[in-house]
Amino acid sequence: MVEKTIELTGLSSTSIEEAVSLAVAHGGVFKDHRYRAKQIIQHHKYRLEEMRDIVHAKAQSAYEVASQVFDLKSELPIFHIFAATFETFAHLHLFMYNGEVRRLEDDGTIRFVV
Repeated sequence: MVEKTIELTGLSSTSIEEAVSLAVAHGGVFKDHRYRAKQIIQHHKYRLEEMRDIVHAKAQSAYEVASQVFDLKSELPIFHIFAATFETFAHLHLFMYNGEVRRLEDDGTIRFVV
């Protein structure tokens, strides 16, 4: 059997159906791509719920939410802190556009709350 190498930029790629094995940025090579895709989607849904729960209790900034969801530590490279914060910011804006949270601005700080 000849293995194919397919580079994926997202989970919606139809070319994944042709894959025999996949090598990804997070983890090793695996053969059951459908199972792995389901794992990633389920984990993403869990993280979204976690973010919503955090801003349900009180208004918080994207950094404050990311610090709780991703357990950010000061010794992490700044790139990881920025990536986690901006990913969280994008999710909070998605919630806002769906009418699930409100965005509050006070003295230059943006916070989100249910």
